Amino acid sequence: MKTSAHLTMVNICGHRVLYFHHVGDEPHVFGNEYIQAQRFRTLLKSMQDAGLRFISLKEAVQAKNPPKGTLSLCSDDGIVSNYEEAFPILQELKISLTLFVLGKCIDNRALAWNHALAFARRNATEEFLQDIMPVISDHFDIKEGASWAQSMFGVSQKHKDELISWLWEYLPFPSHEEILSLFPPFLSVKQLKQMHEMGVDIALHSHSHPDFSRLNYAQIKAEVLANIDALEAHYIPWQPWLAFPYGKACSQRQMQRLQKECGIRKFFGIRSRWQDNKSDALLWQRSSLEVANFDIWKDLYLKPVYRAIKDVLK
Repeated sequence: MKTSAHLTMVNICGHRVLYFHHVGDEPHVFGNEYIQAQRFRTLLKSMQDAGLRFISLKEAVQAKNPPKGTLSLCSDDGIVSNYEEAFPILQELKISLTLFVLGKCIDNRALAWNHALAFARRNATEEFLQDIMPVISDHFDIKEGASWAQSMFGVSQKHKDELISWLWEYLPFPSHEEILSLFPPFLSVKQLKQMHEMGVDIALHSHSHPDFSRLNYAQIKAEVLANIDALEAHYIPWQPWLAFPYGKACSQRQMQRLQKECGIRKFFGIRSRWQDNKSDALLWQRSSLEVANFDIWKDLYLKPVYRAIKDVLK
């Protein structure tokens, strides 16, 4: 039943884009972001019951003015649970999905560096990690006393693969190929094509999951083109949209160059604010379904308003 509060929210809430990574009972072995299947279904159904309407991201992007009170849903990284867990729920609820996939991870060909780090962090002992921190800091010129996360993410783009190779020499883990064979986390080409045939749009999330805000333009463009090449090598149709890894956007000027040189029509971050997602905006924002205690009013209305006010007062 739609209350007056629900109807008020529908009338004042501009288009919102929601995202998630993994649907399952617990985090997968290559990351921490997840939402349980029952929680996923309950949240989406509660939004529909509140009068909010789901439309495809394509419809929202192509609309002259995205309708108020509408939502679009997307998923990052191309995790296989999209096919196994999320998609059946979305079919039941008649909700469209867009997948932002990583080029090098398609068909479980490779791990992105952040997934390899997550695997190492989860499976190495705390004692071991503390012992190697000084060595990592010295070898990769990282500030002493930094935390594990600060140390790892402080490594420059050109040294990320070297860092992973170096870690695997010290850690008693199987090779990446063996790990991917034992725990294949990503969607296969067959699954991607099947989902596309059933109405799922596929778009870009970079090739190797770097922080775009730390890259120069040549590195950014190389990531985008490699992502495109990986999809086209498997004849997977894709939409000209890019969701920034970690939500870390490059500059407006760099986005404009990617638009001109690579044909990217829309970019997506993760810092939703009031009055976001206008048709003429190059950068749209999204809200995570994986936050603790997600609430429709708080996360779709109050947080965006608060961020907008905070930005004005800066």
